[in-house]
Amino acid sequence: MSQNITFRNTAIFILAVVVMLAVMIGSIYYPFPNGQPMDVEGFIKLWLREVILLGGILIAFIFVGIRWLFQRSKPRQSGEQNAP
Repeated sequence: MSQNITFRNTAIFILAVVVMLAVMIGSIYYPFPNGQPMDVEGFIKLWLREVILLGGILIAFIFVGIRWLFQRSKPRQSGEQNAP
């Protein structure tokens, strides 16, 4: 039961990030009432908090990946590292 809830929460989180990215990308190409798409300065002003949030998520994933790699590369104490 707990694994089912964890999977559901992870799927909702990933879906929320994908939707946020889609809206951010869509806002770049959307022609505003003046007929011009958004410039870089306007994009940063509109989406600064979300860019910071996504940057933090990316940094967290990088640290988790590095930690996972270090744990995988550590030799095992049971002597199984040389087994075929």
